Amino acid sequence: MAPRTSYARVYATIQGKPKRYLGLYSIVENVDDTFVASHYGVPGGTLFKPVTTRLFNDLGRDWSKYNQSYDPKTTLTDADKQRIFDLSDLVTHSSDEVFAAKLPQFVDLDLFAWRRNRSRGAPISSGRPSPALRSRARFTAERRRRSSRSFVSARRQC
Repeated sequence: MAPRTSYARVYATIQGKPKRYLGLYSIVENVDDTFVASHYGVPGGTLFKPVTTRLFNDLGRDWSKYNQSYDPKTTLTDADKQRIFDLSDLVTHSSDEVFAAKLPQFVDLDLFAWRRNRSRGAPISSGRPSPALRSRARFTAERRRRSSRSFVSARRQC
């Protein structure tokens, strides 16, 4: 989910002088805790701005090897770092069957399916998905779990 953006024409008005055009500026929504809460329906969490195309490659258990590539935007706890280590290990070293079985420990598949449907223009409401959408998301997630093709193929591209 990308931050919202817009443009603004900015003018300055000084008493006794004509309005002066200062330029066209871009406005970009801050990606912070407020962004996470409004877009994902989950308060808090860990934010990253990855600067690599090779996410979740196992680089060992030394966070300094991950820090620059992941560019965390929030303060990380040891548990946050451990979660990245564990997911990287899973993506890099596990078989397709183990990957498909353990992925739900790292990804809320119901919410992932709901967000994916939402980004494709499905009807939405504010906050978390409605019970009907959550049911549809659970069905989609279960179908994905059984086949695991989309996650496994995405994993192979990492």
